[in-house]
Amino acid sequence: MTSEQAKGKAADKRSDIWSIGVILYEMLTGKRLFQGESAVEILGGVLNKEPDISAAPPRIQKLLHWCLEKDRKLRLASISDARRLLTEFDETGSAQAAPPPQSRFTWVAWGVAALAIATAGALAFVHFRETPPQPSNVRFQVQPPDKGEFGSPALSPDGRLLAFTSNGQLWIHSFDSLESHSLPGTEGAYAPFWSPDGEKVGFFADGSLKKVAAAGGTAQILAPAPQGVGGTWNRKDVILFGPSVPSSLFQVPATGGIPVQVTKADGADFHLFPTFLPDGEHYLYFVVGAKERSGIVLGSLNGAAPVRLVPEGASMTLSEGHLLFVRGETLMAQPFDTTGLRMTGDAFPVVEHVSGSLGYGAFSTSQSGTLAYVGGGRAGTVQLAWTDRKGKPLELFGPPGAYVHFRLAPDEKHITYDANAGSGTSDIWVLDSVRGVPSRVTFDPEDDNLPIWSPDGRNIVWPSHRGGSFDLYIKAANATGQEKLLVKMGTATGWATDWSRDGRYILYQRPGEKTGQDLWIAPAPNGKDDGKGESQAMVYLNAQFDEQDGRFSPDGKWVAYRSNESGVSEIYVQSFPLSNTKVPISTGGGSEPQWSQDGTELFYLRADRTLMAVPITHTPAEPVRPGLPAPLFRVPPVLDTGIAARSYAVGKDGKRFLIANGDSAGNAVPLTVVLNWRAGVKK
Repeated sequence: MTSEQAKGKAADKRSDIWSIGVILYEMLTGKRLFQGESAVEILGGVLNKEPDISAAPPRIQKLLHWCLEKDRKLRLASISDARRLLTEFDETGSAQAAPPPQSRFTWVAWGVAALAIATAGALAFVHFRETPPQPSNVRFQVQPPDKGEFGSPALSPDGRLLAFTSNGQLWIHSFDSLESHSLPGTEGAYAPFWSPDGEKVGFFADGSLKKVAAAGGTAQILAPAPQGVGGTWNRKDVILFGPSVPSSLFQVPATGGIPVQVTKADGADFHLFPTFLPDGEHYLYFVVGAKERSGIVLGSLNGAAPVRLVPEGASMTLSEGHLLFVRGETLMAQPFDTTGLRMTGDAFPVVEHVSGSLGYGAFSTSQSGTLAYVGGGRAGTVQLAWTDRKGKPLELFGPPGAYVHFRLAPDEKHITYDANAGSGTSDIWVLDSVRGVPSRVTFDPEDDNLPIWSPDGRNIVWPSHRGGSFDLYIKAANATGQEKLLVKMGTATGWATDWSRDGRYILYQRPGEKTGQDLWIAPAPNGKDDGKGESQAMVYLNAQFDEQDGRFSPDGKWVAYRSNESGVSEIYVQSFPLSNTKVPISTGGGSEPQWSQDGTELFYLRADRTLMAVPITHTPAEPVRPGLPAPLFRVPPVLDTGIAARSYAVGKDGKRFLIANGDSAGNAVPLTVVLNWRAGVKK
C-alpha cells in the first residue's frame, strides 16, 4: 500500500508504480521491503521510513528510488520511464571496467525483472484506459494510549485524523503517525465531533458544549449542555446538539451564543446524536421514546415536519452513499439518497459486535470511506478484581464477563449488572462470584438496566422501558416471583441510585420538566404504596442544574451527589431530610461518590479518574466536616456516553475496592480502522 492510500486518499496510476517498485525489489532480493509484526507496524514503515534499497543491484537502485518516492508528485509519471533510467545508467556508468562474470541467478533475476516491468506496463496501460482503479479494503488496529480504553471515536471528514476520549481526556491520532497526543484542557471530555474543515473538534465536558483546535490550544465554551448527547457541525458554522436527557435538539453558532430550539421532544421522548447531511440544512437524529416515534428521523433547520426513516437503530453516520447505524450490536449500512432524502435499498451488515449503549454506537466514518469502530458489543469483556488502596490486585472476582453497570451485593459475593442476551436489548443478571455462575433475572424484550440491591440483598430495583417510558420495577434477586412496578416515572430516562441502609427509602434520579437531572425519594416497598406503582414519591433536589449519582450515608442522614452548579461536575453532601446544610467535597471535578461502611470516608472519582478518599468527621457544630481529599489510584475507564457510569465498588472494610480491568486478558480493546469499508462488505 502506498503512503497516500494509507492516509485514506484515492489511488492513481502512480500508486501502481509504487507497487511495481516494491514487487521488483522483493523479486530481486528475496526480502520484504517493509517489515513488521503487525499491519500497524508495516503501515508505520510505509508512512514514516524511507525504504532501504541497498540490497538491490546498484543498476536498479535509481529506478527503485523513483518508483518508491513517498510524494507521488515526485514519483515516475509513467512506467515507460523505467527504460530511460536504465539506459541513463549505461550512458553515465563506468564502461571501461571489464564486466564481472554474471551468475546464472543474476541472468534469471534480470529476465524475471524485465518480464515483470513489461507485463506491469501493459497491464497498467489496459487497466487505466478501460477501467478506473478499484479501491482496496485494508484493516488495521490502533491501540489506546497509556493502557486506557477508547471512547467516542470520531473521524475527521477527510479520514486522516481520529479524535477519541481516553483516560478522561480528548486525544487526537493521525494515521500518518504511530502516536496519539492528548489535548490539555479537555478533562472530562466525551462525544467529540469535527468541524467541516477538520481543524477543530467539538465536545462536551463540565456541563458545557465546547470546542478546541485539533492542533491544541485553549478550549472554548460555546453553550450550556448539562448532559450533552451528541453534536454535529455544518459548513455554515452552525452546531446542532442535544444539551441534556431528555431534551430537544438546539442550534448555536460555532462561535458560541444562546442556543435556539430546533426540535420538539414529545412527552417522554428524547432526541440525541444528530448528524448533518451534506447540504447543511437537513440532519438525522435518533429518537428514544414510544415505539411509534423511536428510530432514526430526518429533520430540517427550515422547520419542515420530521420524517422517520428507520424504525430501530442507534447513532448514525453517512459514508459512501450509505446511512450507517447500529441495530442491536451490529453495524448496518443502507443506501441513502442525499438529494432525494430517502432510503434506496435494503440494509446489510457491515460489522458484528460494535460497542455501545442505549442510543449510542462506538463507531465513526469519514467522507473518504474510512470506518473506525470499537468492538466487543454493548460492553467489552472485563475481569473484575479486588484491589487494595494503592490499586494493587488482591484477588479475582468471578470469571471474565460483560458486567455493565455492576453493583456489589451486601454479602460481597454477588454482583448485579445488565447485559445483552443476544436480543439487542439488555436484561438484569446476578453473578455468583464463588461458583462463577451468572443467572438471569429479567426476560422482557425492552431494555432493563442499571440495577441496585436492597440493603438485605434479597431484592433488585431497576428501570425498564417496557411501557414506552422508563419506570422502576422490583423483583427478588433469585429471580423467583413476579416483577412489580415500584415507581411510575414516565420519563425518557431515569434510574435508582441507592437504597437507604434502614430499608425505608429509595433514591433515584430522573429528568425534570424544566430542569436537568433531579434527585427524587420514594418509599421502599415496605412503606406506603397505593398498589399501582404510584408510590408517594417526592422530589429531593431539583435545581436548574443537574443533580446525579445520589448515595445515602450509612446513617441515612446525608446524601452525597454530584452537581454541575459551578460549571464543573463536583461532589456535594446535603442533609436528609432536606435542610440548609450543604457541604462541597471535591475540587477539580468529581463523579460517582460512595461512602465507606462506617461513614468516616467518602470516595469519588476525580476528572482524570483518580479515586479520591475524603475523611469525614462529625461534630455538634459541623455535622459533616470533610478533610483533605487524598488520591488513591486511577480507576480504568468504562464505556460512558455521559449518561451513566459505574466504575467501582467499596468493600465493607474500606481497604479494598472492586474494579473492572480491561478485557479477559487484562488488555484494553483496540480500535479497528477500515479503509474503503465498502470494498470489504460481503456481497
